This record gives sequence, structure tokens and C-alpha cells, in this order.
Amino acid sequence: MAITGSATSNTTTPTQTETVRANNGTGTIVTPTSPQTAASGGSVPNPGYPVKITNSSTTATLYYKVIAVNGLGQTEAVSGCSTGIRNTSTTIDETVAVPTTQASGTYMLTFLVESYTNAACTVAGAYFQGNGTLNVTAGAAANIAVNGGYGQSTTAGTSFSAPLTAVVTDGGGNLVAGVVVTFTSPTGGAGGTFLAAANGGTCLATGGVAVSSCTATTNINGVASSLTFTANAVSGSYSVSATATGVTGSAAFEEENQ
Repeated sequence: MAITGSATSNTTTPTQTETVRANNGTGTIVTPTSPQTAASGGSVPNPGYPVKITNSSTTATLYYKVIAVNGLGQTEAVSGCSTGIRNTSTTIDETVAVPTTQASGTYMLTFLVESYTNAACTVAGAYFQGNGTLNVTAGAAANIAVNGGYGQSTTAGTSFSAPLTAVVTDGGGNLVAGVVVTFTSPTGGAGGTFLAAANGGTCLATGGVAVSSCTATTNINGVASSLTFTANAVSGSYSVSATATGVTGSAAFEEENQ
């Protein structure tokens, strides 16, 4: 039996919420129409992801339903029992719900189809599967918040144990990748420094010079990191800000030099 998908992409390992079945049986091909595009928190296309089911048998009628859609790490709503097909193909629209926290990126979906020998879909036969890609895109950046590195203290003149990290989301709470975040420390009194080629440059883990401000770009998880942060020689508490391009407001990190 040939199991086909019309595109290939990143392999996704099924999670505990996803269903796994071995391919068996002959004569049926599952072909998702790939790729498709979705926004986090929605389903695409409306009403669903087109999946072509082909039964090449000239003697046996195939009844079937999609029992699982793997690839987004959650349990998907699945289709009901189909009208029987014989020696032909049909295309169904399988709804794929994208979690509101799904990061932008390309995901490989596996559509698992179970066949039945009766119209009520109560007598199970073989399992089949087909793969297709889903390109998930989040909305525009709307919010920035502290992700890590808040509330630290260290001896004046030494490095903090963790970098400062901020997370950026869209209006629906979806993680947004590719957003430039600027970390800025006070320049007078107690404060700290980052590493960059120049003030306001890209945050570095090593090298560069000590600066009061640097920039980092959010990753697929919507997180940007300062990579390092070092207390200056002045003792005291202070706030470091993180701002993002296109976002009103900022995230504040309360830190202390002892």
C-alpha cells in the first residue's frame, strides 16, 4: 500500500495526547492537500484541512473516519463516519484547531484514518495515514512581559546568575517570533551592563563591550534574551526595562546590586 503526503517538513513526535496507529491494509491512500496556513487560535482552512481519501478497490466499499490528527501536541476533534466509497476518491475538510499558544512555524501533521466494513462504522478494518504541512502564523506583536531573570541580586560588580528574558505575544496571547526587544538599564546610580558591539547593538554572550542597552530577537517561543547581565559598582535596587518593536508599554525587571 502506498501512503502519500504532498509535502515534507519538520518531523513532529506524537505526545501523550496524540494517537499512534500502525499502517495496515491495502488499497487506500490518504493525501492531505499540503501545505495549508493557519493563525494561532483559529482553524484553517475554514471549514478545514482538505484530506483526499482514495479507495482503489473495485469490489469493496470503504467506510472511514479520521480518528486523530497528530502534530500540534494536543487531541484534535475528528470526523464522523463517512459515506462509503468504491474505486474512487473523495475529499473531506478536517478541522485542525491551532492552540492559542502555538508558536509560529511549520508543523508536520499526520492524519490517521480508520476504515470500516459497515456503514455504521462499528466494524473496524485497517488503519491508514497521510502527512501534510501546516504553516502557523501569529498576529502582530501586542504585549511584552517578563519571562525570566526577575528579582535577582548579586554582589556589585559581578554577573547575575541568569540573563533577562522577555516574552512577546499577539492580541490573542499567541507567541510571536522575530520581534526585536530592547533591554535598557539605568545609566545613573545602581544599574547593570550588557555585552554588545556598541550601545544599542545586538546582545552578545561573550565579547563586545559593556553597554547599558542591547537588542535581541524573539525566537520561535516568543522569547528574547539579554544573554548576560552584570551589576555595576553601585549598590542598590533598580528596574531594567524591556520594550518591543510595535508594542505599547514595557516589561520591568526589578534587580539589586548588593
